[in-house]
Amino acid sequence: MCILEKNKVLTFVYEIPETEKAISPKLILQRKLNPVGQTVRYKARLVAQGFRQVEGLDFTDTFAPVASLSSVHVVLSIAAAKGFAVRQMDVVTAFLGSELHEEVNVLLPVGVFGGERLACLNRSLYGLKQSPRCWYTTIDNFLITKIGFRRGRFDCWVYTHNNGTILALYVQVDNMLIAGALGEVKPVCDKLKSKFEMVDLGTVSHFLGIVVSIDMNGHMISLTQEGYIDRVLERFGMASCKPVETPMEKDKPGMKRGGDKRCNRTLYLQLIGSLGWIATGTRPDIAFTVSYLGRFNADPNDRHWLCVKWVLRYLAGTKKLRLSLRGEMRAGVRLAGFVDSDFAGAGALKSTSGYVFLLGTGMIQWHSKRQALTATSTADVEFIVSISAIQELIWFRNLIKEIIRSKLPVSTLYNDHQALLSTFKDTAYKPHSKHIGVRMHQIREFIEDGREVTMDYCRIDDMVADGLTKPLVLSKHILFVRMCGLS
Repeated sequence: MCILEKNKVLTFVYEIPETEKAISPKLILQRKLNPVGQTVRYKARLVAQGFRQVEGLDFTDTFAPVASLSSVHVVLSIAAAKGFAVRQMDVVTAFLGSELHEEVNVLLPVGVFGGERLACLNRSLYGLKQSPRCWYTTIDNFLITKIGFRRGRFDCWVYTHNNGTILALYVQVDNMLIAGALGEVKPVCDKLKSKFEMVDLGTVSHFLGIVVSIDMNGHMISLTQEGYIDRVLERFGMASCKPVETPMEKDKPGMKRGGDKRCNRTLYLQLIGSLGWIATGTRPDIAFTVSYLGRFNADPNDRHWLCVKWVLRYLAGTKKLRLSLRGEMRAGVRLAGFVDSDFAGAGALKSTSGYVFLLGTGMIQWHSKRQALTATSTADVEFIVSISAIQELIWFRNLIKEIIRSKLPVSTLYNDHQALLSTFKDTAYKPHSKHIGVRMHQIREFIEDGREVTMDYCRIDDMVADGLTKPLVLSKHILFVRMCGLS
Protein backbone atom coordinates (compact mmCIF):
# COMPACT_ATOMS: atom_id res chain seq x y z
CA MET A 1 0.00 0.00 0.00
CA CYS A 2 2.96 2.29 0.60
CA ILE A 3 3.90 1.96 -3.08
CA LEU A 4 0.42 3.11 -4.09
CA GLU A 5 0.81 6.24 -1.98
CA LYS A 6 4.40 6.87 -3.05
CA ASN A 7 3.60 6.65 -6.79
CA LYS A 8 0.33 8.58 -6.33
CA VAL A 9 -1.57 5.84 -8.10
CA LEU A 10 -4.95 6.79 -6.60
CA THR A 11 -6.97 9.94 -6.07
CA PHE A 12 -9.95 9.46 -3.76
CA VAL A 13 -13.30 10.75 -5.00
CA TYR A 14 -16.77 10.87 -3.44
CA GLU A 15 -18.79 10.04 -6.55
CA ILE A 16 -18.41 9.18 -10.23
CA PRO A 17 -20.62 10.05 -13.24
CA GLU A 18 -23.65 7.84 -13.74
CA THR A 19 -22.38 6.82 -17.18
CA GLU A 20 -19.23 5.27 -15.68
CA LYS A 21 -18.78 2.16 -13.59
CA ALA A 22 -16.20 1.50 -10.89
CA ILE A 23 -14.03 -1.63 -11.11
CA SER A 24 -13.57 -3.64 -7.91
CA PRO A 25 -9.91 -4.69 -7.43
CA LYS A 26 -8.84 -7.60 -5.23
CA LEU A 27 -5.97 -7.87 -2.76
CA ILE A 28 -3.74 -10.77 -3.87
CA LEU A 29 -1.13 -12.31 -1.55
CA GLN A 30 1.99 -13.81 -3.11
CA ARG A 31 5.35 -15.32 -2.22
CA LYS A 32 8.57 -14.41 -4.04
CA LEU A 33 10.85 -17.42 -4.49
CA ASN A 34 14.60 -17.70 -4.97
CA PRO A 35 16.23 -19.99 -7.58
CA VAL A 36 15.88 -23.08 -5.36
CA GLY A 37 12.20 -22.46 -4.61
CA GLN A 38 12.56 -21.00 -1.10
CA THR A 39 10.41 -18.05 -0.01
CA VAL A 40 12.35 -14.78 -0.03
CA ARG A 41 9.56 -12.40 0.93
CA TYR A 42 5.81 -12.05 1.06
CA LYS A 43 3.97 -9.58 -1.17
CA ALA A 44 0.50 -8.04 -1.19
CA ARG A 45 -0.67 -6.69 -4.54
CA LEU A 46 -3.84 -4.81 -5.46
CA VAL A 47 -5.09 -6.33 -8.73
CA ALA A 48 -7.91 -4.86 -10.81
CA GLN A 49 -10.58 -7.09 -12.30
CA GLY A 50 -9.81 -6.20 -15.88
CA PHE A 51 -12.48 -8.51 -17.26
CA ARG A 52 -15.04 -5.93 -16.08
CA GLN A 53 -13.60 -3.19 -18.29
CA VAL A 54 -15.53 -1.97 -21.32
CA GLU A 55 -13.66 -1.33 -24.56
CA GLY A 56 -13.90 2.28 -25.67
CA LEU A 57 -14.95 3.41 -22.19
CA ASP A 58 -12.04 2.66 -19.87
CA PHE A 59 -9.51 1.13 -22.31
CA THR A 60 -8.63 1.33 -26.01
CA ASP A 61 -5.27 -0.07 -27.15
CA THR A 62 -3.94 -3.07 -25.26
CA PHE A 63 -1.18 -4.48 -27.48
CA ALA A 64 2.31 -4.74 -25.98
CA PRO A 65 5.16 -6.70 -27.60
CA VAL A 66 6.55 -9.80 -25.89
CA ALA A 67 10.27 -10.47 -25.89
CA SER A 68 11.66 -13.64 -27.45
CA LEU A 69 13.59 -16.01 -25.19
CA SER A 70 15.88 -16.81 -28.10
CA SER A 71 16.94 -13.15 -28.02
CA VAL A 72 18.27 -13.77 -24.50
CA HIS A 73 20.37 -16.63 -25.86
CA VAL A 74 21.74 -14.31 -28.57
CA VAL A 75 22.61 -11.48 -26.15
CA LEU A 76 24.27 -13.82 -23.66
CA SER A 77 26.25 -15.62 -26.40
CA ILE A 78 27.65 -12.39 -27.82
CA ALA A 79 28.36 -11.05 -24.32
CA ALA A 80 30.36 -14.20 -23.53
CA ALA A 81 32.32 -13.85 -26.78
CA LYS A 82 33.22 -10.22 -26.10
CA GLY A 83 33.84 -10.68 -22.37
CA PHE A 84 31.14 -8.13 -21.47
CA ALA A 85 29.48 -7.88 -18.08
CA VAL A 86 25.79 -8.80 -17.84
CA ARG A 87 23.89 -7.05 -15.06
CA GLN A 88 20.29 -7.60 -14.01
CA MET A 89 17.80 -4.95 -12.89
CA ASP A 90 14.42 -5.66 -11.32
CA VAL A 91 11.70 -3.01 -11.49
CA VAL A 92 9.68 -2.74 -8.29
CA THR A 93 5.96 -2.77 -9.19
CA ALA A 94 6.58 -1.73 -12.80
CA PHE A 95 2.93 -1.21 -13.73
CA LEU A 96 2.34 1.19 -10.83
CA GLY A 97 4.84 3.61 -12.33
CA SER A 98 3.28 3.68 -15.79
CA GLU A 99 1.25 6.57 -17.12
CA LEU A 100 -2.46 5.87 -17.62
CA HIS A 101 -4.22 7.78 -20.41
CA GLU A 102 -7.82 6.64 -19.81
CA GLU A 103 -10.07 7.55 -16.90
CA VAL A 104 -10.57 4.45 -14.75
CA ASN A 105 -12.45 4.39 -11.44
CA VAL A 106 -12.10 1.69 -8.78
CA LEU A 107 -14.01 0.70 -5.66
CA LEU A 108 -11.37 -0.28 -3.11
CA PRO A 109 -12.11 -3.42 -1.06
CA VAL A 110 -12.40 -3.58 2.72
CA GLY A 111 -8.99 -3.49 4.39
CA VAL A 112 -7.35 -1.23 1.79
CA PHE A 113 -7.01 2.37 2.95
CA GLY A 114 -9.59 1.85 5.66
CA GLY A 115 -12.55 0.36 3.79
CA GLU A 116 -14.71 0.65 0.70
CA ARG A 117 -13.84 3.92 -1.00
CA LEU A 118 -14.09 5.27 -4.54
CA ALA A 119 -10.90 6.34 -6.26
CA CYS A 120 -9.73 7.46 -9.69
CA LEU A 121 -6.55 5.91 -11.07
CA ASN A 122 -3.70 8.26 -12.01
CA ARG A 123 -1.41 5.39 -13.02
CA SER A 124 -1.96 1.87 -14.26
CA LEU A 125 -2.78 -0.97 -11.92
CA TYR A 126 -2.03 -4.67 -12.16
CA GLY A 127 -4.92 -6.46 -13.85
CA LEU A 128 -5.99 -3.64 -16.18
CA LYS A 129 -6.11 -4.64 -19.83
CA GLN A 130 -3.98 -1.69 -20.89
CA SER A 131 -1.34 -1.98 -18.14
CA PRO A 132 1.27 -3.91 -20.22
CA ARG A 133 1.00 -1.35 -23.00
CA CYS A 134 1.26 1.54 -20.53
CA TRP A 135 4.46 0.10 -19.10
CA TYR A 136 5.92 -0.57 -22.54
CA THR A 137 5.30 2.98 -23.78
CA THR A 138 6.68 4.45 -20.53
CA ILE A 139 9.96 2.50 -20.45
CA ASP A 140 10.37 2.71 -24.24
CA ASN A 141 10.09 6.50 -24.22
CA PHE A 142 12.57 6.85 -21.35
CA LEU A 143 15.19 4.55 -22.86
CA ILE A 144 15.09 6.31 -26.23
CA THR A 145 14.77 9.97 -25.21
CA LYS A 146 16.74 10.06 -21.95
CA ILE A 147 19.48 7.44 -22.26
CA GLY A 148 20.02 7.27 -26.02
CA PHE A 149 19.06 3.69 -26.75
CA ARG A 150 17.62 2.56 -30.06
CA ARG A 151 14.64 0.24 -30.17
CA GLY A 152 15.31 -2.99 -32.03
CA ARG A 153 13.63 -3.37 -35.40
CA PHE A 154 13.55 -7.16 -35.14
CA ASP A 155 12.84 -7.55 -31.42
CA CYS A 156 11.19 -4.52 -29.83
CA TRP A 157 12.44 -5.46 -26.35
CA VAL A 158 16.13 -5.53 -27.38
CA TYR A 159 17.65 -2.06 -27.26
CA THR A 160 21.10 -1.11 -28.53
CA HIS A 161 23.16 1.96 -27.67
CA ASN A 162 24.94 4.32 -29.99
CA ASN A 163 28.30 3.87 -28.26
CA GLY A 164 30.07 0.61 -28.90
CA THR A 165 30.75 -0.26 -25.27
CA ILE A 166 27.14 -1.17 -24.41
CA LEU A 167 26.07 -4.27 -26.29
CA ALA A 168 22.34 -4.44 -25.61
CA LEU A 169 19.57 -3.97 -23.07
CA TYR A 170 16.98 -6.75 -22.94
CA VAL A 171 13.64 -6.07 -21.24
CA GLN A 172 11.20 -8.80 -20.16
CA VAL A 173 8.34 -6.85 -18.54
CA ASP A 174 9.92 -5.82 -15.21
CA ASN A 175 13.23 -7.70 -15.61
CA MET A 176 16.17 -6.16 -17.47
CA LEU A 177 19.51 -7.50 -18.64
CA ILE A 178 22.19 -4.96 -19.54
CA ALA A 179 25.24 -6.30 -21.39
CA GLY A 180 28.27 -4.13 -22.02
CA ALA A 181 31.69 -3.02 -20.86
CA LEU A 182 31.86 -3.02 -17.06
CA GLY A 183 32.52 0.71 -16.72
CA GLU A 184 29.67 1.67 -19.07
CA VAL A 185 26.89 -0.46 -17.58
CA LYS A 186 26.79 1.21 -14.16
CA PRO A 187 25.88 4.73 -15.46
CA VAL A 188 22.94 3.21 -17.34
CA CYS A 189 21.78 1.45 -14.16
CA ASP A 190 22.04 4.74 -12.24
CA LYS A 191 19.90 6.59 -14.81
CA LEU A 192 17.25 3.88 -14.69
CA LYS A 193 17.15 4.01 -10.88
CA SER A 194 16.77 7.77 -10.96
CA LYS A 195 13.50 7.40 -12.89
CA PHE A 196 12.06 4.08 -11.67
CA GLU A 197 12.23 2.28 -8.37
CA MET A 198 14.60 -0.56 -9.17
CA VAL A 199 16.74 -3.15 -7.47
CA ASP A 200 20.23 -3.68 -8.90
CA LEU A 201 20.76 -7.44 -8.64
CA GLY A 202 24.35 -7.26 -9.86
CA THR A 203 25.74 -9.84 -12.26
CA VAL A 204 22.86 -11.92 -13.58
CA SER A 205 22.46 -15.23 -11.76
CA HIS A 206 18.71 -16.00 -11.97
CA PHE A 207 16.50 -14.80 -14.80
CA LEU A 208 12.95 -15.97 -15.58
CA GLY A 209 13.43 -19.14 -13.56
CA ILE A 210 16.74 -19.89 -15.33
CA VAL A 211 19.98 -20.03 -13.32
CA VAL A 212 22.82 -18.30 -15.18
CA SER A 213 26.51 -19.09 -14.55
CA ILE A 214 29.14 -16.90 -16.21
CA ASP A 215 32.73 -17.93 -16.91
CA MET A 216 34.33 -14.94 -18.58
CA ASN A 217 37.79 -16.52 -18.67
CA GLY A 218 36.41 -19.44 -20.63
CA HIS A 219 34.08 -17.20 -22.68
CA MET A 220 31.11 -19.34 -21.69
CA ILE A 221 27.72 -18.81 -20.09
CA SER A 222 25.77 -21.81 -18.78
CA LEU A 223 22.01 -21.99 -18.26
CA THR A 224 20.08 -24.48 -16.16
CA GLN A 225 16.55 -24.90 -14.83
CA GLU A 226 17.36 -27.41 -12.09
CA GLY A 227 15.39 -25.54 -9.43
CA TYR A 228 12.35 -25.20 -11.68
CA ILE A 229 12.50 -28.89 -12.58
CA ASP A 230 12.57 -29.79 -8.88
CA ARG A 231 9.44 -27.72 -8.29
CA VAL A 232 7.64 -29.37 -11.22
CA LEU A 233 8.58 -32.83 -9.97
CA GLU A 234 7.34 -31.95 -6.48
CA ARG A 235 4.12 -30.44 -7.81
CA PHE A 236 3.17 -33.56 -9.77
CA GLY A 237 4.27 -36.06 -7.13
CA MET A 238 7.35 -37.32 -9.00
CA ALA A 239 10.11 -36.04 -6.70
CA SER A 240 11.21 -39.58 -5.73
CA CYS A 241 10.55 -41.30 -9.06
CA LYS A 242 12.94 -43.76 -10.74
CA PRO A 243 14.95 -41.98 -13.48
CA VAL A 244 15.07 -43.17 -17.10
CA GLU A 245 17.70 -42.48 -19.77
CA THR A 246 15.63 -41.13 -22.68
CA PRO A 247 12.66 -38.70 -22.79
CA MET A 248 10.60 -41.08 -24.97
CA GLU A 249 10.92 -44.75 -25.69
CA LYS A 250 11.96 -45.70 -29.21
CA ASP A 251 8.88 -46.46 -31.35
CA LYS A 252 6.85 -45.02 -28.44
CA PRO A 253 5.98 -48.32 -26.72
CA GLY A 254 4.65 -46.25 -23.81
CA MET A 255 1.76 -45.31 -26.10
CA LYS A 256 0.80 -49.00 -26.22
CA ARG A 257 0.41 -49.32 -22.46
CA GLY A 258 -2.50 -48.02 -20.43
CA GLY A 259 -6.02 -47.62 -21.70
CA ASP A 260 -8.17 -45.20 -23.63
CA LYS A 261 -9.73 -43.82 -20.48
CA ARG A 262 -9.52 -40.03 -20.37
CA CYS A 263 -7.09 -38.60 -17.87
CA ASN A 264 -7.43 -35.32 -15.97
CA ARG A 265 -7.15 -32.85 -18.86
CA THR A 266 -6.44 -29.87 -16.58
CA LEU A 267 -3.45 -31.58 -14.98
CA TYR A 268 -2.24 -32.76 -18.39
CA LEU A 269 -2.32 -29.24 -19.84
CA GLN A 270 -0.57 -27.84 -16.76
CA LEU A 271 2.20 -30.40 -17.05
CA ILE A 272 2.62 -29.88 -20.81
CA GLY A 273 2.86 -26.13 -20.18
CA SER A 274 5.56 -26.62 -17.53
CA LEU A 275 7.51 -29.01 -19.77
CA GLY A 276 7.15 -26.57 -22.66
CA TRP A 277 8.88 -23.83 -20.67
CA ILE A 278 11.75 -26.18 -19.81
CA ALA A 279 12.07 -27.31 -23.45
CA THR A 280 12.06 -23.71 -24.69
CA GLY A 281 14.49 -22.35 -22.13
CA THR A 282 17.38 -24.76 -21.77
CA ARG A 283 16.50 -28.31 -22.82
CA PRO A 284 16.38 -29.01 -26.57
CA ASP A 285 16.69 -32.73 -25.74
CA ILE A 286 12.99 -32.88 -24.76
CA ALA A 287 11.70 -30.49 -27.44
CA PHE A 288 10.39 -33.21 -29.78
CA THR A 289 8.77 -35.20 -26.97
CA VAL A 290 6.92 -32.17 -25.58
CA SER A 291 5.83 -31.12 -29.07
CA TYR A 292 4.56 -34.61 -29.82
CA LEU A 293 2.64 -34.97 -26.54
CA GLY A 294 1.17 -31.50 -27.01
CA ARG A 295 -0.74 -32.83 -30.03
CA PHE A 296 -3.10 -34.62 -27.65
CA ASN A 297 -4.03 -31.60 -25.53
CA ALA A 298 -7.63 -31.67 -26.76
CA ASP A 299 -8.38 -35.19 -25.52
CA PRO A 300 -5.55 -36.84 -23.51
CA ASN A 301 -5.95 -40.37 -22.15
CA ASP A 302 -4.06 -42.63 -19.74
CA ARG A 303 -1.47 -43.59 -22.37
CA HIS A 304 -0.54 -39.95 -22.90
CA TRP A 305 -0.38 -39.39 -19.14
CA LEU A 306 2.09 -42.28 -18.81
CA CYS A 307 4.26 -40.69 -21.50
CA VAL A 308 4.40 -37.26 -19.82
CA LYS A 309 5.30 -38.97 -16.54
CA TRP A 310 8.10 -40.73 -18.46
CA VAL A 311 9.44 -37.27 -19.42
CA LEU A 312 9.41 -36.28 -15.73
CA ARG A 313 11.39 -39.41 -14.91
CA TYR A 314 13.93 -38.43 -17.57
CA LEU A 315 14.21 -34.89 -16.18
CA ALA A 316 14.64 -36.26 -12.66
CA GLY A 317 17.81 -38.04 -13.79
CA THR A 318 19.15 -35.22 -15.99
CA LYS A 319 18.07 -32.08 -14.11
CA LYS A 320 21.69 -30.97 -13.61
CA LEU A 321 22.34 -30.67 -17.37
CA ARG A 322 23.42 -27.16 -18.40
CA LEU A 323 23.08 -25.49 -21.77
CA SER A 324 26.43 -23.96 -22.69
CA LEU A 325 26.49 -20.77 -24.74
CA ARG A 326 30.10 -20.75 -25.86
CA GLY A 327 31.65 -17.61 -27.28
CA GLU A 328 34.46 -19.16 -29.29
CA MET A 329 34.31 -16.68 -32.17
CA ARG A 330 37.93 -15.85 -32.97
CA ALA A 331 37.09 -15.49 -36.66
CA GLY A 332 34.06 -13.31 -35.94
CA VAL A 333 30.47 -13.97 -34.98
CA ARG A 334 29.33 -16.96 -37.02
CA LEU A 335 25.77 -18.23 -37.31
CA ALA A 336 25.03 -21.68 -38.71
CA GLY A 337 22.05 -24.02 -38.79
CA PHE A 338 21.03 -27.67 -39.17
CA VAL A 339 17.70 -28.72 -40.63
CA ASP A 340 16.07 -32.15 -40.71
CA SER A 341 12.66 -33.83 -40.95
CA ASP A 342 10.89 -37.13 -40.40
CA PHE A 343 8.68 -38.09 -43.33
CA ALA A 344 5.19 -39.21 -42.21
CA GLY A 345 6.61 -40.23 -38.86
CA ALA A 346 4.95 -40.76 -35.48
CA GLY A 347 2.16 -42.76 -37.15
CA ALA A 348 0.68 -39.69 -38.83
CA LEU A 349 0.21 -38.49 -42.39
CA LYS A 350 1.92 -35.18 -41.67
CA SER A 351 5.66 -35.00 -41.14
CA THR A 352 7.77 -33.44 -38.39
CA SER A 353 10.17 -30.51 -38.87
CA GLY A 354 13.26 -29.81 -36.80
CA TYR A 355 16.04 -27.27 -37.00
CA VAL A 356 18.67 -25.69 -34.76
CA PHE A 357 20.82 -22.57 -34.97
CA LEU A 358 24.29 -22.23 -33.46
CA LEU A 359 26.03 -18.94 -32.70
CA GLY A 360 29.68 -19.80 -32.40
CA THR A 361 29.46 -23.25 -30.83
CA GLY A 362 26.44 -22.53 -28.63
CA MET A 363 22.85 -23.41 -29.53
CA ILE A 364 20.62 -20.31 -29.46
CA GLN A 365 17.44 -21.65 -31.06
CA TRP A 366 15.80 -25.02 -31.65
CA HIS A 367 12.47 -25.93 -33.19
CA SER A 368 10.39 -29.10 -33.39
CA LYS A 369 6.91 -29.01 -34.90
CA ARG A 370 4.51 -31.05 -36.97
CA GLN A 371 4.17 -29.60 -40.47
CA ALA A 372 0.88 -27.98 -41.45
CA LEU A 373 1.02 -29.40 -44.99
CA THR A 374 0.84 -33.03 -46.09
CA ALA A 375 3.93 -33.83 -48.14
CA THR A 376 4.11 -36.58 -50.74
CA SER A 377 7.85 -37.24 -50.69
CA THR A 378 10.92 -36.82 -48.50
CA ALA A 379 12.11 -34.01 -50.79
CA ASP A 380 8.87 -32.10 -50.19
CA VAL A 381 9.22 -32.55 -46.43
CA GLU A 382 12.80 -31.27 -46.44
CA PHE A 383 11.78 -28.37 -48.64
CA ILE A 384 9.00 -27.27 -46.27
CA VAL A 385 11.24 -27.29 -43.20
CA SER A 386 14.10 -25.58 -45.08
CA ILE A 387 11.81 -22.73 -46.07
CA SER A 388 10.90 -22.06 -42.42
CA ALA A 389 14.50 -22.47 -41.27
CA ILE A 390 15.94 -20.06 -43.83
CA GLN A 391 13.32 -17.42 -43.04
CA GLU A 392 14.12 -17.60 -39.33
CA LEU A 393 17.85 -17.70 -40.03
CA ILE A 394 17.53 -14.42 -41.92
CA TRP A 395 15.69 -12.94 -38.91
CA PHE A 396 18.47 -14.02 -36.55
CA ARG A 397 21.11 -12.58 -38.87
CA ASN A 398 19.33 -9.22 -38.88
CA LEU A 399 18.97 -9.25 -35.10
CA ILE A 400 22.64 -10.09 -34.53
CA LYS A 401 23.84 -7.50 -37.04
CA GLU A 402 21.75 -4.88 -35.27
CA ILE A 403 23.29 -5.80 -31.90
CA ILE A 404 26.96 -5.99 -32.93
CA ARG A 405 26.64 -3.19 -35.53
CA SER A 406 28.76 -5.01 -38.12
CA LYS A 407 28.35 -7.49 -40.94
CA LEU A 408 28.13 -11.24 -40.46
CA PRO A 409 29.92 -13.92 -42.48
CA VAL A 410 27.68 -15.98 -44.73
CA SER A 411 25.61 -18.47 -42.72
CA THR A 412 25.55 -22.12 -43.76
CA LEU A 413 22.43 -24.25 -43.36
CA TYR A 414 23.31 -27.95 -43.31
CA ASN A 415 20.99 -30.65 -44.63
CA ASP A 416 21.37 -34.40 -45.14
CA HIS A 417 19.14 -34.69 -48.24
CA GLN A 418 20.91 -34.48 -51.60
CA ALA A 419 17.71 -34.08 -53.66
CA LEU A 420 16.78 -30.94 -51.75
CA LEU A 421 20.20 -29.38 -52.27
CA SER A 422 20.05 -29.99 -55.99
CA THR A 423 16.56 -28.46 -56.13
CA PHE A 424 17.81 -25.22 -54.62
CA LYS A 425 21.13 -25.05 -56.47
CA ASP A 426 20.14 -26.23 -59.97
CA THR A 427 17.77 -24.39 -62.27
CA ALA A 428 17.12 -27.41 -64.47
CA TYR A 429 13.56 -28.65 -64.94
CA LYS A 430 12.59 -31.19 -62.25
CA PRO A 431 9.14 -32.80 -62.50
CA HIS A 432 9.07 -33.68 -58.80
CA SER A 433 9.31 -30.01 -57.74
CA LYS A 434 7.26 -28.16 -60.36
CA HIS A 435 4.32 -27.81 -57.91
CA ILE A 436 6.32 -25.87 -55.33
CA GLY A 437 6.16 -22.47 -56.94
CA VAL A 438 6.86 -19.05 -55.45
CA ARG A 439 8.47 -19.97 -52.14
CA MET A 440 11.15 -22.09 -53.81
CA HIS A 441 12.16 -19.17 -56.03
CA GLN A 442 12.35 -16.83 -53.04
CA ILE A 443 14.72 -19.14 -51.17
CA ARG A 444 16.67 -19.92 -54.36
CA GLU A 445 17.32 -16.19 -54.76
CA PHE A 446 18.80 -16.04 -51.25
CA ILE A 447 21.08 -18.99 -51.97
CA GLU A 448 22.13 -17.82 -55.46
CA ASP A 449 22.89 -14.36 -54.06
CA GLY A 450 25.35 -15.97 -51.63
CA ARG A 451 25.65 -12.98 -49.30
CA GLU A 452 23.33 -14.20 -46.54
CA VAL A 453 22.78 -17.98 -46.65
CA THR A 454 24.25 -21.02 -48.35
CA MET A 455 23.22 -24.67 -48.06
CA ASP A 456 25.59 -27.59 -47.72
CA TYR A 457 25.43 -31.32 -47.14
CA CYS A 458 26.26 -33.07 -43.87
CA ARG A 459 26.24 -36.76 -43.00
CA ILE A 460 23.32 -38.19 -41.04
CA ASP A 461 25.64 -38.99 -38.13
CA ASP A 462 26.54 -35.27 -37.89
CA MET A 463 22.96 -33.97 -38.14
CA VAL A 464 22.32 -32.06 -34.92
CA ALA A 465 18.59 -31.65 -35.62
CA ASP A 466 17.94 -35.40 -35.86
CA GLY A 467 16.71 -35.59 -32.26
CA LEU A 468 14.11 -32.89 -32.92
CA THR A 469 12.16 -35.01 -35.41
CA LYS A 470 11.80 -38.45 -33.78
CA PRO A 471 12.64 -40.44 -30.64
CA LEU A 472 16.16 -41.87 -30.64
CA VAL A 473 17.75 -45.00 -29.24
CA LEU A 474 19.96 -44.46 -26.19
CA SER A 475 23.30 -44.32 -28.02
CA LYS A 476 22.06 -41.74 -30.54
CA HIS A 477 20.27 -39.76 -27.83
CA ILE A 478 23.49 -39.43 -25.83
CA LEU A 479 25.24 -38.11 -28.96
CA PHE A 480 22.35 -35.70 -29.60
CA VAL A 481 22.57 -34.33 -26.05
CA ARG A 482 26.29 -33.75 -26.48
CA MET A 483 25.85 -31.98 -29.83
CA CYS A 484 23.22 -29.69 -28.24
CA GLY A 485 25.86 -28.38 -25.84
CA LEU A 486 24.26 -29.97 -22.77
CA SER A 487 26.70 -31.19 -20.17
